[in-house]
Amino acid sequence: MTKNSSAWAAFFSKTETFQEIANLGYSYVTAETMKIISGREPRLLAKIDTWRECPEVFKEHSLTIFPVENGKYIIFKDPMKKTYFGLDEDAYPIKLNRYTSQTDLNRFDAFPGIQRLNESQALDFAFVSSLLHNFTRDNDLNLVIRGRTFSGRFQFRLPNINHQVNVNSVQIEVDGGYESHDAIYLIEVKTDRRDDFHI
Repeated sequence: MTKNSSAWAAFFSKTETFQEIANLGYSYVTAETMKIISGREPRLLAKIDTWRECPEVFKEHSLTIFPVENGKYIIFKDPMKKTYFGLDEDAYPIKLNRYTSQTDLNRFDAFPGIQRLNESQALDFAFVSSLLHNFTRDNDLNLVIRGRTFSGRFQFRLPNINHQVNVNSVQIEVDGGYESHDAIYLIEVKTDRRDDFHI
């Protein structure tokens, strides 16, 4: 069992969160309560990028978690896994094309080689090599967003529940945001394969 699975199991066993979800379909929890009860940092508890990474109790009860404001989260039922964007090849068949850079990346002292690129380097060298231009079919890309920032105010409705969630100033992280005359491209980089990604 992972540290997150153990911490969440402790949290649910010591709170009325399950009962509240059973009654309402959702429960708001605070980062302070999460930390006190589970003994683990809330940011680590809430970082669930894929369904495979879900704590056991989340999988068992089809739960998911979203931040709603600084220090506050909502946990709710998501039996259809609508909060996970599937990346399987059957749903999104993508023909892979080999791209040959016109720029010799090995001429850069900072280029560590394809097999050793971290996420930021992979994105930077995809830009330098014009791979991003090729992929987007847009030659006017300008890096305008990168790193951690905060969202504005927005609302969404929970799937299958008539409850509006109000979100305000939650931390977000953008690996790379490129703007051109006609579009904005937000890019999330992963250096390994994923079956899905938590929105």
